[in-house]
Amino acid sequence: SRPYADDPTTQGIAVYTQDELDELVRTAHDNGMTVAVHAIGDGFMYRTFAAIERAMLANPRPDMRHAIIHCQITDSELLRRYRDLNVVAHIQPIFFNYDLHIAEARVGSDLIGTCYNWKTMLDMGVHIACGSDSPVESFDVMENIYSAVTRKDLAGFPEGGWMPAQRLTVEQTVYGFTQGGAYASYEEGVKGSITVGKYADFAVLDRDIFHIEPDEIKHAAVCMTVLGGSVVYERECV
Repeated sequence: SRPYADDPTTQGIAVYTQDELDELVRTAHDNGMTVAVHAIGDGFMYRTFAAIERAMLANPRPDMRHAIIHCQITDSELLRRYRDLNVVAHIQPIFFNYDLHIAEARVGSDLIGTCYNWKTMLDMGVHIACGSDSPVESFDVMENIYSAVTRKDLAGFPEGGWMPAQRLTVEQTVYGFTQGGAYASYEEGVKGSITVGKYADFAVLDRDIFHIEPDEIKHAAVCMTVLGGSVVYERECV
């Protein structure tokens, strides 16, 4: 929404104008299709929320789960808009590995406190769905879970975590990678948890990530993957 703190010549790149975005969102919304818009910066998130709200007001439809992907640079008003418009926040905690070293210098100390605010989102009732950002990042989600729980980079920096008040619990993060994703795709009735009547989709790990030291989570390995009740991947784990 304003020039970068470390480069006042730019505010980033917007792929669409407001009018173009409005038309794309409205076309999808009117035909019962949810949108998932990539938006890192607060400026384009404001444009996205404006387009979603206009589509909703022009054509109210029940239970539209529009979404924004990345959701990194946010102020307090944007956090509220996620909740009030029931927009799903698709987050990738592994971004801490790089971003924690540059984010404050780029966006400024007055804005950084409300950025990467995953815990605040959850506390406000925002639906989150976690992703790996593969192939840009590794498809292995263990490093993502580690990042969300510790708020550290993969080298363990900083001690105590970056903006530690925003750390998620292991339970909250696993929810984001399972039930959160299922909610985003309207499949929470058949996916996302090991529950009678749902697909038997699950993974077996070589350690209990709910009870080990958080710093060890990034080393957890998948021993078996079951899809629809059938074993589709298996390796020997000690």
